[in-house]
Amino acid sequence: MLYFKSKRSAALIIIQFTFIGLIFAVGNSIPSSPLMIVLLFIASLPGLIGILQMKWNVNIPPDVRNNSSLIQTGIYKFIRHPMYFSVLSVCLVSVLNDISTVRILFFIILFFTILLKHTYEEHLLTEAYGEKYIAYQKTTKRFIPFIF
Repeated sequence: MLYFKSKRSAALIIIQFTFIGLIFAVGNSIPSSPLMIVLLFIASLPGLIGILQMKWNVNIPPDVRNNSSLIQTGIYKFIRHPMYFSVLSVCLVSVLNDISTVRILFFIILFFTILLKHTYEEHLLTEAYGEKYIAYQKTTKRFIPFIF
């Protein structure tokens, strides 16, 4: 069961999942070519690796759990939020598979929602881990290794 520490967390999750659902509901999200299948697989990998590295102890809301620990190894050595990266990448591949103005609009809204969620989560992580997280931010990119 999801537990939200704030209304902001709940709102961000509701918006995020609404637009993920709309992206997949509005167009054909089943890969239409071998290239799209490969891209979908590649897009899924960082998130799956992050989930496995956390031993399935993931938290969908941006809230920091009381018993959590800061992981800075494995995929988290290269990007702080591999699951956000995978969500955006999988949705982008889906949009590109059956591109339309509406799906592009839904993706843009999803992108900015995840950026807001990320910013809020970064604030919460900084509160929870202090200087340790600030130092981690300086050495690791948000979503895309070596870029952003």
